[in-house]
Formats: sequence, C-alpha cells, structure tokens
Amino acid sequence: MQVIVVVLLLPSVFSRLITHDYCVLGAGPGGLQIATFLEETGRDYVVFERSQEPGNFFHHFPRHRKLISINKRFTGRMNKEFNFRHDWNSLLSQNELRFFHYSQDFFPHADDMVKYLQNFSSALSVHYSKEIRHIRLKSSQDAWHGHYFVLEDQREQEHTCKAELHLGHLNDERDIP
Repeated sequence: MQVIVVVLLLPSVFSRLITHDYCVLGAGPGGLQIATFLEETGRDYVVFERSQEPGNFFHHFPRHRKLISINKRFTGRMNKEFNFRHDWNSLLSQNELRFFHYSQDFFPHADDMVKYLQNFSSALSVHYSKEIRHIRLKSSQDAWHGHYFVLEDQREQEHTCKAELHLGHLNDERDIP
C-alpha cells in the first residue's frame, strides 16, 4: 500500500516576515504624497493605514466640516503652473487628478477631501485595516544604516522595512525609544 502525502504551504502561515524598502504609516494627505513620490520613482514601498480608507482624519475633523484651505478653482490666469501653485488642496503627482474637480465651494467640505484621497490612492500600494502596534530595530550589516525596522501589525504579522516614514500621529506604544 502506497500513501501519498500532499502538503500545501501557504506563505502567510509559515513566513511571518514581509520586506519592503520603505514603509509609510498613515494614508492621509502626507502619507499618500510620499507614496506618490515613491511610486513615481519605482521604489519598493507599502503604506499601512489602520482604518478602512484613506483620510480618516477628515471623517472627524474639522468639526465644522469645512476645510480652512481655500479651493482656488479660478485664479484669473491661464498659466497652468501658476494655477497649480495656488491649488492648496491637490496632491503633487504626474497625473491630472486635482481637488478642484471634487468641489466648487470656496471652503470645501471635508467629505470632498475623503473622496479625493480615495481616488488618489487607488493607484498606490496601500494596505488598509493594518494597524502597526509595535516597531523595533533589528541590527543588520546588510542595512545601509546598520539596522532594519520591524513593524508588527494587529495580527502579529511582521513587516521589515529598510526605511520607515512616520507621517501621522503615533501612539506612545508604537514609538521607538
């Protein structure tokens, strides 16, 4: 009698370590902006966002629900560069996705910013519902500055990053001493 044993190995079960060159914490405007620069230069990166969508801050703030950064849809000029310098809400990128397409209000509603950030983030490597709970340094001669960052999420999945970029508010438990 011959017995054949088939073992299916799932990488997520046996390998708890995922490695990237850059890890960005938070998918707000700052996190998405740096992710855009990393994407446009072909870098290996990942954005970790603890909520289920980008721009979670704008679901709660400002409390009066109007942004204080004005929406300059019309500057009175035809110069594209001049107009872009006066666009205070759009993120910088090579695409033509601009915030003024989302609102005609002089003081736009915060929900318009959330919609804009959702569309803006669609082409980026953002992992939602990933709360980074612990960060530690791991010494390594292979790292250009002598160490890697090891980030652990709420499911105890570890992510190793050569460089880490903090952009949002960090809880004290996540801060590196």
